[in-house]
Parts: sequence; C-alpha cells; structure tokens
Amino acid sequence: MLSNSDSKRNINFVLIVSLYILGLSNCQNLRGFNCAIAALCEDNIIDPRVGNVRAQTNIVTPLADDECPTGTARCQAVRCGVPIAVVSSESNQANANSHPWEAYLRDDVRNTYVGAGVLIDQYHVLTAAHKISNLTGSDASMSVLMGVYNPRTIPQAPVQVSKVLRAFKHSSYDQSSLKNDVALLRLATPITMSNSAMPLCLPRASTNFITTPPTTCLVAGWGQTAFNVNDAPTNILKQVYLPIVSQQTCKTAFESLPQGSQIVSNYLDVDSGNQLCAGGQVQLDSCTQDGGSPLICKNANSNVYTLAGLVLWGKGCGEVNRYGVYLNVPSYIAWIHTVANCSMRGTGSCSGATTQNFN
Repeated sequence: MLSNSDSKRNINFVLIVSLYILGLSNCQNLRGFNCAIAALCEDNIIDPRVGNVRAQTNIVTPLADDECPTGTARCQAVRCGVPIAVVSSESNQANANSHPWEAYLRDDVRNTYVGAGVLIDQYHVLTAAHKISNLTGSDASMSVLMGVYNPRTIPQAPVQVSKVLRAFKHSSYDQSSLKNDVALLRLATPITMSNSAMPLCLPRASTNFITTPPTTCLVAGWGQTAFNVNDAPTNILKQVYLPIVSQQTCKTAFESLPQGSQIVSNYLDVDSGNQLCAGGQVQLDSCTQDGGSPLICKNANSNVYTLAGLVLWGKGCGEVNRYGVYLNVPSYIAWIHTVANCSMRGTGSCSGATTQNFN
C-alpha cells in the first residue's frame, strides 16, 4: 500500500443479518444468530417493561448469553459499515480498528500472509480468487484473522482466527486474465462482532460508483509500499484515498503503455462493468500483495461505508495516470448472495462457482 497490485501488479445504511436463509438455525452446527457487542446490535426489541408496544429499544436479546463470549450477546441484525473507531482523513497509516471488516488471510501450512479480504457476515469473507488459487494440494489449509492491525504482533494481539472450510471461486474465473476474479470464503467458525470485527455493507446491484466528478473512496491493506520493495505484510495497516475514474479514462491510460492494446484486450474488463479503475496519482495506490483488499466508499449523508471493489491488478504502483484495477462489486451482488445462500446449506458445490476445500 502506497501512501503521500500479486497478480495485482503486473499484468443506505443497511442492517446485515449474517445468516441468509430463514430457519438456518435448524441447520446442523450453524449458529442462527450473531454474537455481538451491544453497540453493533440493531435488533429492535419490544420492551414489555415500558408498557407501550410502540416503544422499542436496542437491547441485545438477553437469552442464552452463555452461548456468546463475555461482553457480547445474541443479535440478529448487526450494524455494518460504521466503525466505532475514527477513520483517518489522511492517506497513511490507518487508525486501529477503523477498518474492522478487513480480513487478513493466512496460509496455515507455510504460516505466511496470503492477502486480504472483507468480512460480509459472520460466516463469509469475500476476496480475489487469485489470492487462493495457489493454495492447492491435499494438505492445503488457510485461516482468516480478524482484528489484525500490526501483523508483527500475531499471535500476541487479540485477534479472532477462523479456519476456512471451503472457497467458492466464480465459475468463469480466468486465472490467466484475472477476469471474474472473485471468491467467497466459508468460515468453519463464526466471527464474533466487536469493535475490531464487523461486516462491511454490500451495495445494491444498481449502485454506480463511477461518477462525474469522480467519487473518492478508500482502500486499506498490508501490501508493499513500493513495487520493487518486498515488505509485505507491512507492520501497520495502511490506507489511501483514491478517485474512481471513468472506463474511458482507464482504457486510454492503459492503451498508452507498451503493448497497451494487448493489455486492454486480454485483461481489462471495464466495458462489461465487471471491473473499475481508481488511483492514477503519485505515491497513492494499492500495490503488490494488496490483492483482495476492499475499496470502500462512504455515503456522505449517512457516513456508512459500502464495498465498491476488490484490489485485482495494475501496472506498477503509484504512478501518474497508471490506474489500479478493481472488481466492480455491484456487478457480482447476485452471485455473492446466491453462493452465500448455497454455502450455508452445507452443500459441497454451488451453481456458478467452483469449490476448493481446505483442511
């Protein structure tokens, strides 16, 4: 992450109910509720003590608290996209817990950093498919860590760790071109919602982040600080503000590069609406090993952050008129919901996805 992408280089306020299917609590080994701190629970509970059925409070359901960790309780509707910590207005180091949806992906066999992703509910993390494509073999094993700020403090820091049970990659994912480069990770154990771990809001399929004038959004990650500096994961989570540019601006910039026509033809997928471009400023960019990191945009009226994109690829890092390429998440909302629903049914395969199992 450059501040003052992997394959990523070189080539409104909505309440989230984490379980997508009603009655899911009847499924074996699945938790039919969230465990959350009170500040994140948006359940509207009718309180009979008030004597007025219209009076509602945000009291967390007090039943079976022993099923949740100390300090949390059962909750059906968890707040998304509004961190408790303050999000810095600077492109530099992120404030601790200001990106509580940022997931740290770890290869458990090699105990190494794989990339980033984004928590969308207690059982699912969205990431770029190319981040996990090399984790193959009968012994492949990976985990998602939530609450990571400085990777050097793992495992001393209080982070939540959940094994990845399986990954669902888009069935049209092309590893050579990085088109349809998206995967949904199904976690073996649910994430407890806290000030350091909460879901990011998903956009509607109709949401358009490519606007005039350009929308300035935010990306955070542990990727390299320069294209030729292999320092990922960085000591502290970094963030950078980037403008989202038009498809034509992005195409024109790539076409000006050596072999630019080939790059546009083989890799760039903006005309379909499946990708978007952001950046193009000196030393302000996502970079190598930021793949899968979320590009987030804030609603000016509600101050809620929504997922706009995932870091995919680019040419170099932090150069003028060199744009990073991101998955355009609204184009994949139907796929995300369909696969998440399927995932929670416990089936080994889902329509529109190829399945990769982990130990």
